[in-house]
Amino acid sequence: MLPEFLTQKFITGVIREFPVEGFLGNEILPLEGVASMEVVYDVIKKDAKLAPFIAMNAESTLADKANFKRITQELAAVRIKELLNEEEILSLREPGQPELGIDGLAATRAAVAERYLRTTAERMSARVNSRVEWMRWEALAKGKIDYKTKDVNFSVDFGIPSGQKITLHTTDRWSETSTADPLGDIAEWMEIIRKAARRPVTRMYVGGNIQSYLVQNEKIRQLLSGSELVAQMLSPAGVLDFLGMLMGIKIMRYDISYQSDAGSDATFLPDDYIVMMCEPKQPDGEVLGDVMTGPAKANNYQTGLYGWVKEEEDPWATYIGAGIHAFPRIYHPNWILSANVKDAT
Repeated sequence: MLPEFLTQKFITGVIREFPVEGFLGNEILPLEGVASMEVVYDVIKKDAKLAPFIAMNAESTLADKANFKRITQELAAVRIKELLNEEEILSLREPGQPELGIDGLAATRAAVAERYLRTTAERMSARVNSRVEWMRWEALAKGKIDYKTKDVNFSVDFGIPSGQKITLHTTDRWSETSTADPLGDIAEWMEIIRKAARRPVTRMYVGGNIQSYLVQNEKIRQLLSGSELVAQMLSPAGVLDFLGMLMGIKIMRYDISYQSDAGSDATFLPDDYIVMMCEPKQPDGEVLGDVMTGPAKANNYQTGLYGWVKEEEDPWATYIGAGIHAFPRIYHPNWILSANVKDAT
């Protein structure tokens, strides 16, 4: 019989309780349970036509149909597991047996084993959560998810308008601090979204290099020349607060990193990208989108993150895993604008 700390119920609890620290994507596209692995939803497009004038006693004009695009999307299975070999199993099994009769020793070893198991489950949980966060920011920053390995190959475009996926070139690049005009760019991009979405921009996320470009930018320095607060405003933290106050939006740096499949470090939001958007959850109930999460057999047909334990014999081994069935869903792609402010070319 498995000890309590080697049961699926325990491991799923550990995985769901594991905090997702610093992941800003969760507040933009939160997890939302759906009923199956294939989901149909509607992408809502702009509809701002005027009702016509009608002659008295005349029949009303027949309106055209609501302007939306129906999308069918299959959720992606995200899973990972870790192997506990026989030597590790013995060290975990023994303290779980109450008939040992040495209460103090057994309790101590059980606590050590439980901590080890929690650490393993948390590592698996972190990898699953990181993949979900990666999907969020691929959708938000690049407007698509391209994934290709030997076994899995797919590409999904989320429909962000081409005019709202921007790349700056030559002297417009923010890294060209003597010629770039970040304030003008931000104001122009905010107006693009306002016209497309008929809603104001409220937030902007910036990659890890953006603050240094802004601090060194000559136009921003000229704007602040003579101000008693120039030293404070031209600090890496102060410049985002200053620009946010000036433009009337909240600007946040997001440089949380992960390791790619090849083992190299990367950031969820690329260092030279900005992403601006309308408020993800509007007062009228409209939302930008979410991350759909579907039921899983290993999760007793429930949605969300889950864990599992698998036993094998000869050689004896235990697998501890974590998983989720999930994929981003963007209802209002025209609420988003992303920009690569330093084209690599």
